[in-house]
Amino acid sequence: MPMAGADPLDKLLLLIHSLQSGQPVPGELAEWFSTAALRTLGGRAPSLDHALGLTRHGTHTLHCRIKRREVRRRLLVALDLAGSHAALAEEIKRFRSRKWPCWRYFDEPPGRATPIECQLFHAFHVAGGEVPESLRSIRRIEAELVDSDAHDDAE
Repeated sequence: MPMAGADPLDKLLLLIHSLQSGQPVPGELAEWFSTAALRTLGGRAPSLDHALGLTRHGTHTLHCRIKRREVRRRLLVALDLAGSHAALAEEIKRFRSRKWPCWRYFDEPPGRATPIECQLFHAFHVAGGEVPESLRSIRRIEAELVDSDAHDDAE
């Protein structure tokens, strides 16, 4: 798997998978991690996550990036279930006003939840209720996926 230009979060997840499964760590991945660790230890980077490229523009922490990725993933599944951007926007509005106020303290969606409600529940849960509902935001999330897929195909 070529890793040059791959998303740093994907690299980190691959590293974790290799370590947990006992598979050898690919050389390019080991070099990426060790170079970042040495930069951090040498004082040439403010933190390991910064040296690994896991923070963007100094404002998005790794934790924020993981949360945003999960929300996007859940919304893309919900978009597929809804069938259109407009239908998903309506589902989000309905969920926000009718379901979320009652379900927000649950760890999991109730058994009676529909598949789309389950996806929205998890997106809302991860995002603390701050899920975009505008058509523009939903289209942007889908466009980010298309751009990401195009980038992966180019490698």
